[in-house]
Amino acid sequence: MIRAIIIDDETTAREALKQMLLRTKIKVEIVAEADSVEEGFRCIKEKNPSVVFLDYVLKDGTGIDLLEKASKHNLNVRVIFISAFEEPAAKAFKYKTLHYLTKPISVKDLKVALERVEIGLPHTMLNGKETDTELIKETSNAPVNDRVKIKHHGETHFIDPNSIILCLADKTKTTIFMVNDEELVSNYNLGELESMLSGRSFIRTHRSYLVNKNYISKLKTAESVIQLSNGKEIPVSTRKLKQLKDDQ
Repeated sequence: MIRAIIIDDETTAREALKQMLLRTKIKVEIVAEADSVEEGFRCIKEKNPSVVFLDYVLKDGTGIDLLEKASKHNLNVRVIFISAFEEPAAKAFKYKTLHYLTKPISVKDLKVALERVEIGLPHTMLNGKETDTELIKETSNAPVNDRVKIKHHGETHFIDPNSIILCLADKTKTTIFMVNDEELVSNYNLGELESMLSGRSFIRTHRSYLVNKNYISKLKTAESVIQLSNGKEIPVSTRKLKQLKDDQ
């Protein structure tokens, strides 16, 4: 059970978020609500939540003010930051364990964030948007052995992202190709997997392909394909091909 606090200056926004949490089908207990920096700080100290849903605009300041206050008091709090604006993201990402959701948020993005809370993964992403690569590199302190949770044929697998070569989308499922030649079929769509693997060495080369750059063995520019270490050849868009060349 995830113990959560919602900190938002608008009652209607807090109620809407609670309804969305129910729709994720993940067990979340709301242990407190607050609408200000001071009240939010008190709730965090008293309730010791698993996660805090934090809005940017509060009655007596901002969500950044609260994060700074918590940091000064050495409160180790995991935050899912919610804002209608992208501008605060650069400041928010300084607090390491953070997932940044831009309004209007979706149930899908909310579920991905909660699943990462469940398995203890750090949050370093700006959902639904192209995230500044250097910002992610600077702010993500994820250990290389962090696991992602993948459901496959009724079983839950916790796998090292470094062992993933390729994620291939096909209609309602995604096949994950591993370095040990194992193939996992996940009900996550490619966008969800891309969010879960954000900040690591993955690139969306084409609509249906998410590739671990560490396993690219050859760029075939004339054919607009890349060859992977497992021998598979994957299509790549002109823009992403240029990006890969620049990375070399």
